[in-house]
Amino acid sequence: QSVRPISPTTVATYRGYIDRTIVPALGKLQLGRLDAATLDAFYAHLRKQGGKGGRPMAASSVHQVHAILSGALNRAVVWGWIASNPARLASPPSIERADMQPPAVEDAARLLSVALAEDPELGLFLRLAVVLGARRGELCAVRWSDVDLDQGEVLIAGGIVRVPGEPLVDKATKTHAKRRVAVGADTVELLRAHRLAQAKDALACGAALAADAYVFSHAPDGSVPINPDGITHRFRRLARRLGVRCRLH
Repeated sequence: QSVRPISPTTVATYRGYIDRTIVPALGKLQLGRLDAATLDAFYAHLRKQGGKGGRPMAASSVHQVHAILSGALNRAVVWGWIASNPARLASPPSIERADMQPPAVEDAARLLSVALAEDPELGLFLRLAVVLGARRGELCAVRWSDVDLDQGEVLIAGGIVRVPGEPLVDKATKTHAKRRVAVGADTVELLRAHRLAQAKDALACGAALAADAYVFSHAPDGSVPINPDGITHRFRRLARRLGVRCRLH
């Protein structure tokens, strides 16, 4: 039971850890018998062989498991089921933060120029990613009603997320804060050209491009957002071919 709104992707992640990891190991243990020593042994087991195929589970994933357990046990304390939260005394493994390096300027320029030449949709997506500094899902959620071509501004108001087995979800931004970002004249011209091409494709299919259509959509009328994972796959193929080591995020 949640006491605050949780992103659908976070809910799916929590459910996965609960079903695949927590319940099989601890599900039959009485709540009053769950202590810090048991949790520490559980975390050690996960680090050793708790991943897929019996491989070690990443420390960050073990921290996710710990956070889920700690939150649930906090609720158990509030409800009077246990006197204290044993997870507060447990010791999940420390996390080493990855040293993520952005691509060199010349590599980013190559990615943009090749994408615009070979895959204009991906090229525009990457151009906006660089100019707006927006997350992948936020760019997928941009609608034409969020774009002011005259003022050269784009409103980042939502985000598209994919939940396994469910349709794509259009939700609030990760920080639940909208923001309006200015773009340059070259980007505005790319957006104009993209909208014109979208409108022509819609007419060719006997449809009309709605005013609030998604900027990135494979539906004739723009009513369905593009799949964020699809964009990532296209980016990875391009980056691999060009020998550029970087992530879309």
